[in-house]
Amino acid sequence: MPIEAEKGSILTTKLAIKPEHFVDFTDWQSQFNAGIAAYPGFVSLEILSPVLPEQPKWLLVQRFNSSQDLDSWRQSEMRHDFMAKLEKFMVSKDTVEEAVSTNGGMQGGVTEVFITQVAPENEKAFREWISRIHGAEAKFPGFRGLYVQSPTSGGGENWITLLQFDTPENLDFWLHSPERQKVLSEAQMLISSMENHRMISPYSSWFASMGQKGALAPVWKQSMLVLLVLFPIVVLEIKYLKLLTGILNPSLETFIRIAISVILVAWPSMPIVLSFLGWWLIPKAEHSRRVSLMGFFIVIVIYLIEIALFWNFL
Repeated sequence: MPIEAEKGSILTTKLAIKPEHFVDFTDWQSQFNAGIAAYPGFVSLEILSPVLPEQPKWLLVQRFNSSQDLDSWRQSEMRHDFMAKLEKFMVSKDTVEEAVSTNGGMQGGVTEVFITQVAPENEKAFREWISRIHGAEAKFPGFRGLYVQSPTSGGGENWITLLQFDTPENLDFWLHSPERQKVLSEAQMLISSMENHRMISPYSSWFASMGQKGALAPVWKQSMLVLLVLFPIVVLEIKYLKLLTGILNPSLETFIRIAISVILVAWPSMPIVLSFLGWWLIPKAEHSRRVSLMGFFIVIVIYLIEIALFWNFL
């Protein structure tokens, strides 16, 4: 599920890590998370692992309340120390890419949202604890990244953590693991309450079969295809179904029309569309931008054809 970015400034750091140093890098992540979380103006941190072998770079998305806070972080001795420690794990420090922006987001996959309430007097100990648990989960298969928002940056009393894995199975493997239960037991005296919810792509049941190696089609593509098949179904219902359901109560009539629409979208409309446009949903990495752009314009053209066909229909 895509996460809306907070307002403020964002520093995105891309870097390649030597495979033999992945374990060292996860330990570094834990220390980095604890350090940046305590820095003035910090909003959130996302550490996203490489999704495809063809793009073997980690992504560090560091969010701050303002450009001044971000500049202070970039120039801080703490950050320079962290990056210096990281150099021995990187393929080359010359391959590091950094950019400042006002947008960002999590990768596709499955996300577990944790809302944790911590008493103010336990906050320091809790910051140290979250660095340990995030260090442990980063070593599990399918780990994609995390998002941490402190109460001060969110304006409330709760910590918000978005934990992302590539598949529900890998996420559940971590959530039910002995390693996680052990680390959780260490926080019993620190946490007042914790609740969690799961977010998955809203159309995952229709598009899951298209994924490869944990990949899932972007939600904007899924939404475009749903609109593509839903529009003609709704128009036909307005034209013909009204003759049969017009005598019913409007509430019951609306329910029947929506139920029929959902059924027809799920089968046979969506499978038919996927057979023709599946190549566009998850293109190969080396051609993804070109294929995505070409498919986008094809779908727009089909939209226009549908509108033209039904222009004088109703």
